[in-house]
Amino acid sequence: MCDARRVARTALLIAATLAGAGPLAAQQSEPAFLDAPRLELRGDLAVRDVPSFDLGGGVAWRAGYYARLAVLAGAGTEWRDQRAGGTAHVDIVSRYLLDPFRETRWGLYGGAGATVRWTPRERAHPYLLLVAGVEGPERGRWRPAVEFALGGGARLGIVLRRARDGAR
Repeated sequence: MCDARRVARTALLIAATLAGAGPLAAQQSEPAFLDAPRLELRGDLAVRDVPSFDLGGGVAWRAGYYARLAVLAGAGTEWRDQRAGGTAHVDIVSRYLLDPFRETRWGLYGGAGATVRWTPRERAHPYLLLVAGVEGPERGRWRPAVEFALGGGARLGIVLRRARDGAR
């Protein structure tokens, strides 16, 4: 199957999933996407068949008390045969927060989504994306996080998210 068809099929699957997602019974009194999107900056070290490093960012919305929906993009370099080549990725990920109200200093989260990666040797290639991370205490107006992801390889990310008042 050609890359464009694969990307289109993945995008349609993501759109259909998001369109059908509604609030859970416990969240009925709260409309989704309550506040403005929050900025997220990140650096990712990915290990596939070759290592790569990407810098990127995106935005995340509140999708209920416990959920966040993020659209992220990044670009960087991979090293193959002692030569560098460009890479890029676009992610759509939904995170489930275990401590959305900052009752503890560190907040664990997990999530899933999709990623599309471009490299010099392969055009656009979609992958399922699974994430787990820990968000740290607020530093100024930013909240640092460390995130591990699987999707077309393993990825370790250092993340800075714009802080929310009274919530993660």
